[in-house]
Amino acid sequence: MIETKQRFFSAFKFGAAEQLIARGFDFLTLIVVMRVLPTDQIALFGISTGMLIFFNLFAITPETVVIRDYIKWQKNGNAQYCLESFQCFWVLKTFLIATVGFLISFVVENGELGAIFFASLYFLIIQFTQLSEISKIVLRVRLEQRRIFIIEVALKFLLFLLVLLIILNPKLLIYYSIFAIWAIFSAWIWIFELKKLTQAFFRWDNSYIKFWLKTIKKFSLWQHFAAVTAYFIYNIDPWILSLFEVASQEIAEYTLALKVSSLFFLIPLYIQSMTSILLTNLEWKSGWVAELSKIWKLNFILSLTQLGIYFALGKYILMLFSNGDLDIEKAYLVGLYIGLGVFFVNIIRPIIGYLMVSSSMQDVFFKVYFPTFLCAIVIYPYLTSFSVFIGCAIASMFVYVIFAISILKYIRSTDLTLRSLIYGEK
Repeated sequence: MIETKQRFFSAFKFGAAEQLIARGFDFLTLIVVMRVLPTDQIALFGISTGMLIFFNLFAITPETVVIRDYIKWQKNGNAQYCLESFQCFWVLKTFLIATVGFLISFVVENGELGAIFFASLYFLIIQFTQLSEISKIVLRVRLEQRRIFIIEVALKFLLFLLVLLIILNPKLLIYYSIFAIWAIFSAWIWIFELKKLTQAFFRWDNSYIKFWLKTIKKFSLWQHFAAVTAYFIYNIDPWILSLFEVASQEIAEYTLALKVSSLFFLIPLYIQSMTSILLTNLEWKSGWVAELSKIWKLNFILSLTQLGIYFALGKYILMLFSNGDLDIEKAYLVGLYIGLGVFFVNIIRPIIGYLMVSSSMQDVFFKVYFPTFLCAIVIYPYLTSFSVFIGCAIASMFVYVIFAISILKYIRSTDLTLRSLIYGEK
């Protein structure tokens, strides 16, 4: 166990460095996009990413089980088979959903480049990043973060350089086209990394269908529904505002606040995934509560620090992203409400990582995610109808808090308690 912990914390350090540097390039890339795109294109950016919820609903990702079961497959000699099955599933899923999306766009939008078209294109881009994620999850579980660090930092630097090209032609289509080329290239790099490591490379086997159904039924379907619910909660705001016929200017200002706030999810999300990986590698030996407690405390301090940074420097941060036409004061106020909600979600990230490897995802979905979703579909339109711009932000904050409280309530049915998180003992 001591050797495992040492390898984990070594990997954690490389992972933290990767998050710091790679997410720094993400930060710079988003600054370029938000400063260069015209206001109407920023609004379209926000609406199209919000509409992705309708694509994600059907984009089941059975490969999410890798983080929980890879070590078991490796011991049983089934790792290559399982990974190749997920690669083949990705091909079928991506082709079918993207084709349907573009066809709907062609019919509904009469061949014009509207929100459905851009949502379809964005879905396609995200699927290539998801294909890359299969390889990265395997490397993370094997505690090879040093390898991820080198490749990911190089790729994110490349994306930043490519995105600078939109300065020459500031259109959302140009940005998405650059993003798509980069995503395909990145996926190719990560596919061959996985092939070198496991020999997995898109081989078809008729038995895959049975394996998919088993995996989806036991874990991935409920993890998928949970992820879709989370995406809905975090990204639906601009689309909700568009239903209330809010001006593009205000949707762009809201999108600015939302995109900046989403950056504060990144470090706690990394800590969530590393929590799952640690607990998987420890194989539930004694001492896991103490390790989880350490991670939770670190995450709490980082989340609180992030919130403080936004309170103190939020206006200056937003100015970095603004194209000069947006009202920073309004965006900052919206960001305060969203940022408070983000803080409450962030502090329970390690607990979510714990639940992923210790609990039934079906049970977690019906007791945590689904009730939060039901609250969201009532709270968002209700509060937005009272005070459209600010009301939507307050709704977002309330939904985030409800989600965090639901997680804390759920862990009362597990071996984990708030006391054990705080004091590191059962």
